Amino acid sequence: MRSARSRKGDERVSEILKATLNLLSEEGYATISLGSVARRVGMSKGNLQYYAPTRDSLLRAALEIQVEDLKVRWSEAAATHADDPWARLFLVVDEDI
Repeated sequence: MRSARSRKGDERVSEILKATLNLLSEEGYATISLGSVARRVGMSKGNLQYYAPTRDSLLRAALEIQVEDLKVRWSEAAATHADDPWARLFLVVDEDI
């Protein structure tokens, strides 16, 4: 996904990625299209393609953001019981569920 050149652009990218993740959770992978995401964020498909030229690039960027968020949450959960590996494991699993 193309990076933004301004704070407003960064906010737009964030909005696009959140909308993509929401559509994924609501409708599933097969139904996601550039058009459906563009409609969700109130922009034309052509404008969306400035940020993500293809469906695959859009989905990849959204999922990368989701994975990074999960890594942070898992690390934070695991750090709370550094001395007990089982407690860390259960906290990480609980955080994900």
